[in-house]
Amino acid sequence: MQSYGMKTIGFDVFVSPEEAATFGVEYMQLNDIWPIADFVTVHVPLIKPTKGMINKGVFEICKPTMKVINVARGGIIDEKDLLEALNAEKCGGAALDVFESEPPKDVSMELVQHPKTLCTPHLGASTTEAQLRVAREIAEQFVDADHGKPMVGLVNAPALAEMGNPTFAPWVELAKKLGTFVIASSDVVEKETYTLSVCGDDINKAGKLLATAAALGISVGKGLPQCNMISAQSVLKEGGTEIVSCPMEEKLNYQALSISTKNNGIYTGILVRGKPALSSFQGVELANPVVLNKGLVYTTFLNTTEGDLLKQVAGVKLESILFAHRGNQVALIASGSEKPTSDSLKLLKF
Repeated sequence: MQSYGMKTIGFDVFVSPEEAATFGVEYMQLNDIWPIADFVTVHVPLIKPTKGMINKGVFEICKPTMKVINVARGGIIDEKDLLEALNAEKCGGAALDVFESEPPKDVSMELVQHPKTLCTPHLGASTTEAQLRVAREIAEQFVDADHGKPMVGLVNAPALAEMGNPTFAPWVELAKKLGTFVIASSDVVEKETYTLSVCGDDINKAGKLLATAAALGISVGKGLPQCNMISAQSVLKEGGTEIVSCPMEEKLNYQALSISTKNNGIYTGILVRGKPALSSFQGVELANPVVLNKGLVYTTFLNTTEGDLLKQVAGVKLESILFAHRGNQVALIASGSEKPTSDSLKLLKF
């Protein structure tokens, strides 16, 4: 459509307005799209929320010249309502290659024979040549994925195309764990903007992917297990939480990620022998990074001493213990997987 000079607008539950803008689509809500669209195309699966999505109510608010295209699944457009809209001149035309009944019969057949429709049989992928081509492409993509080449065809999640790159895999893991730890160890507010900063020539290009991974980690910390790498950013944004990515202001001589919050400072992570590790806690640089492996025991106190904190972890099996100082605040951070007996100590499992 853009190649013909058309303005493209759209809605997708898995695509953010910022992501849509990168490929020339103005993001709008469905109710805002219907009255202004000249052509409507659907690209969704047939599931309960999409069945009959385009119906009599939609045709009532659309332009009477609007033309609709369905090459997705039969049933997304209510065929009875479409036929009535065509006859009542509330729809300018339709192009269909999918129908509620295939082969077409009854209302579907009336649409096939209607002078305002262009219809083709739903057979594009059913030829011998098409099946062989699809099989070959799938096999080639498995080989590409195994060799770390970017994936193609991810319409709803272009940032995930870099997931197959082995260079980014440990950084994705770090971003997820860092996001989870930020939520677990800070004062969480209902609406918050988190900034993911990236430092390193190799990983700067994966900013969107790492922001998505951080969003997934934050969603885990917030107790939203239904989130995944596709939906995490959208689900968080609906609740008022946003993750933005940018280059790191402070130029380091090593690669690193940091997540900063408005009230709780900066959390920085690096890779230690290829494993995700925490290198700063709320803006305080740790003398030795703590690997985010099995678990992390941590606590923060005001006006206390390291000795007092050590007494609380007596008897707990820990691999390493570090302290971070910030004014009159002392934080104890230790790697381990055993739940502390003290209520003041928290255990975050990774």
